[in-house]
Amino acid sequence: MDNQTNAHNLDFCSGVLCIELSSQSPFFTGKAPPLLTPKVANDLADRVADDLNRLLEEGIAPASLVLAGALYDQTDVFRPGFPLLSALADFMRRAPRPAAAPPPRLALGANGDRFPIDALNPQPQSSFGPLALLPFCLVGTNEVMDRLFLDMEESLTRNGQASPATHATLQSAFGVPVINLFYATLGDLCAWLRTQMENNDLRELWQLLEPALFERPGPHQITLADGGNCYLLMDDVAWAPFYTFDDWARFGPGRGVSTGWLSEGYQRWLRQFRLYAVALPAYGLPLRRVLGTLAIQQEETAAVLAALQAAPALNEDYLIETAYAQAGNTPPARMVATQHTEKELDVIAYSLATFASDGELLSLEHFYPLSANGLGMIARLIQERGESQGILPVIRQPGWLTYSPTERCLGALDENDQVVTAPRQP
Repeated sequence: MDNQTNAHNLDFCSGVLCIELSSQSPFFTGKAPPLLTPKVANDLADRVADDLNRLLEEGIAPASLVLAGALYDQTDVFRPGFPLLSALADFMRRAPRPAAAPPPRLALGANGDRFPIDALNPQPQSSFGPLALLPFCLVGTNEVMDRLFLDMEESLTRNGQASPATHATLQSAFGVPVINLFYATLGDLCAWLRTQMENNDLRELWQLLEPALFERPGPHQITLADGGNCYLLMDDVAWAPFYTFDDWARFGPGRGVSTGWLSEGYQRWLRQFRLYAVALPAYGLPLRRVLGTLAIQQEETAAVLAALQAAPALNEDYLIETAYAQAGNTPPARMVATQHTEKELDVIAYSLATFASDGELLSLEHFYPLSANGLGMIARLIQERGESQGILPVIRQPGWLTYSPTERCLGALDENDQVVTAPRQP
């Protein structure tokens, strides 16, 4: 086969060797193991090819096999357009194919801690889960790939256990505590991932991830059944509005929530917002946060996208909401900062109230952390506010969300444990 002429006529299908790891083992570090050298990677590729020839009805010939000598987390594999799999297939398409030679088996090894192809390098992970993945591609003509795709769907689902030889080679190569090894198709992994998300309060995440993975044109909009959070996917970027408690309760997703359930409702909404803020970027979907507005609260997708794009962007680590600021230059005599916390969410917000010497409210601001760094930045900002006025802020920590049910707004505790809210506007 002339590689230069026919490389673009070659198709590919993908599979995954799934490695269940023992998280209780002292050899489980929670981090991805080092990349393999070319020789060790090729030994592993031989074991994988032998397994597939045993498991599949007609074996893999005349297709070629390619893999990278690395273990991956699911977030490395499931990214928009499957760039890791495409990079493997493209590498094999460009490989020389002498006419009389058998189909090649290629394994990419690393020189040091990186592969020469960027798309094959695992994403930096703070932790590595108990299921590791070793993806591979089979490359050949369309006719061969059609046959192999069906064969893998039928055979691997029925019996995809790896051989003891593969088990020993993989465990020796990566030095990880392997419990079980089995082969799966990409479709099997997609179904498993969807179930995993459903079991971890992320059931609608798959509705955003799936069209991105398979490059289906958008926009795609979802509203979470549990919380009412709104997300919109366009061009592999996710958009989401962030609502302060006041906006959430008055015109946002919580506008229909009864007064007795405002705290629980906002906690549920914020918990989902924080979960998706971590999960979406992990799967290669950047999240653009904007300030929630009334215009976003509509059903037509194009109108929602326009409203999201027009809303103020939230690019900082925290958000300041000014609930009240008295006109004039009366100097504050006291500052009281209320920390709003709940067990599952930790700190939801800080409310900073300033008072005149006669006890009159001068200002009320709410500070919402939007990132892991935001909380510390808010604490420093409140301290600096006090230092600039020569006042030591009093910190109140009631251990719950302090708000007015009737006014549907966040408040601060004064020194007499009374809830202080912004005065009603005439």
